[in-house]
Amino acid sequence: MSMKRTRKRPRSHQKHKKLERRRLRAAKLFEKQLPQAEIARRLNVSREAVSQWHKAWQRQGLEGLQSKGHPGQKAQLSVKQKKDIEKTLLKGPIAAGYATDVWTLDRMAVIIKKVAARYYHPGHVWYILTGMGWSCQKPKTRAKQRREKVIRRWLRQTWPDIKKKARKLGVKLGFLDETGLSERPTVRRSWAPRSKTPVIRSTGSWKRRSVIGVIACRASGRRPKLFLRIFKDSVNGDKVIRFFKELRRHVKGKIILLWDRLPAHRAKKVQAYLDTQKHWLTVEWFPGYAPELNPVEYMWSAAKAKDWANLYVESIEDVDGHIRKGGRRFRRSPHLMTSFLKASKLFKEELST
Repeated sequence: MSMKRTRKRPRSHQKHKKLERRRLRAAKLFEKQLPQAEIARRLNVSREAVSQWHKAWQRQGLEGLQSKGHPGQKAQLSVKQKKDIEKTLLKGPIAAGYATDVWTLDRMAVIIKKVAARYYHPGHVWYILTGMGWSCQKPKTRAKQRREKVIRRWLRQTWPDIKKKARKLGVKLGFLDETGLSERPTVRRSWAPRSKTPVIRSTGSWKRRSVIGVIACRASGRRPKLFLRIFKDSVNGDKVIRFFKELRRHVKGKIILLWDRLPAHRAKKVQAYLDTQKHWLTVEWFPGYAPELNPVEYMWSAAKAKDWANLYVESIEDVDGHIRKGGRRFRRSPHLMTSFLKASKLFKEELST
């Protein structure tokens, strides 16, 4: 049997009706001739409020306590007009004829004028949009090669099979990813007096370090552990093999490892090495161009926002020290690594409690 969905009232309307119900409750207590102090206590309001309600009740009865609705001028845009505006905005700036995919207040003011035949100053457009539930956000970047159907199928079929296999065999799950740092700092916002922009000194060198990281956990997502290895320059097949040899010394038992299709991962020498390690290591692939599925990506973001942000270093060796310091922080805070696993949404059911 289908049930008719009721339309949810705006929060402002709900708030006014809630306050009205409280005043009407007070009216019933007025009729019982209870002291105003007692009414204030029962309704958890001030005595002054009860006194004002009592005066209005004496002058106008229940009508004096009923809600007057939202104060201020009536909205000039109808509900339908707002829906039409939102429908146009959701298509994106490029569909509206702009060269870049960014909505500015000026551009949206033009859209509102086209759709609703009303002009609003860009400064007021901000209030209209927030009232519609919009906010100013930094967009995520997604590769155009990304295939959403493949990703959904992987989440629906492949990933549950991998977890089931790990649970059945009693082996760990691991997630591998790489990142890079150089003597030039990763710049993040910081506080400073107005008109005095902070300055971060840098050697200007592009010497870099690459880091390979693995978060390993049980099939349930519990008991996460972190493994990090720092390398000079970029990651290649030889460095990946070296990392696996070191990982073997630290991982007890078997592990199913998930990683992306980085060229270094697909190198012939790496695949040949993996063929000789099947007694303890099984490799599975993430779907292409889906970094949000890898928990290690969230760890890199957290490290670059705090541990590795705005660094001033004298040499590339100082970068090594900060990388190790960040790794120690994560190892000492298992709840942080659990949060990275949660963020990937690969353990929705297991880590929901």
